[in-house]
Amino acid sequence: FPLWGSRMPSLKPLEHKHMRPWETVAEAVWKRYPAAARFPQRKEITLTGKRIGPKLDTAVMERTIVYDYSDVIPLFLKTFVGGGESWETHEKLTFEWRTRRLEVEVTNETGRGQYRYTEKTLFTPHPESELYTMVRQTGFYETDLIFGVDQLGVQFAEDTHQLNFTHNRDADTSLIEEMARGASKEVIGYCPTYLRQLFQQDPAFAKTMPPLPPNKDATKSKAPDAPKSEPMKLDLA
Repeated sequence: FPLWGSRMPSLKPLEHKHMRPWETVAEAVWKRYPAAARFPQRKEITLTGKRIGPKLDTAVMERTIVYDYSDVIPLFLKTFVGGGESWETHEKLTFEWRTRRLEVEVTNETGRGQYRYTEKTLFTPHPESELYTMVRQTGFYETDLIFGVDQLGVQFAEDTHQLNFTHNRDADTSLIEEMARGASKEVIGYCPTYLRQLFQQDPAFAKTMPPLPPNKDATKSKAPDAPKSEPMKLDLA
């Protein structure tokens, strides 16, 4: 049978506005957990890699996420890419705290020989107000499937794109609201504490840690020459 290829066409971009600052939203994205009430298809999350950018203003975190897409994959397509009960994906999160930008890129590992799906979600301050966060998800797919089956691959990509966006949006919103009940510990423009703690646990990063916010690394014995202003913090109460 001839192979027909759908060569990386793009899916319709999806957008959402979170009514919380970037620091809170980025933390919620990082703290996503398996089997969330609003995203039960997300079964496992495993951290597989981490690194700090050479300018100490970015961090790249890599995770393996396993989904149950058995209800999303078209029945006949399962013959070619598997049943979907343990659909493994690779996720790369790029945090840029100085510019307040987070990109989450997801690619499938399961079924990759004949079906490739890439999803990119960008989190940035909303143009209306820096107190809000803009979410924009784009998706791309490529299939190497026999004629007729390739359209099932397209359907699977479209359904995955919509399902991930809707469920991540709803699950993140729920977690954001839980977190917003307390004051934020994050300082705008500095490495988030939840990432810093992970790097501090690894001796390999002892000499390449991002700078702390003002006054955090001052010694007790050193008297200040002049009063210093407090770092800007978010009031999320």
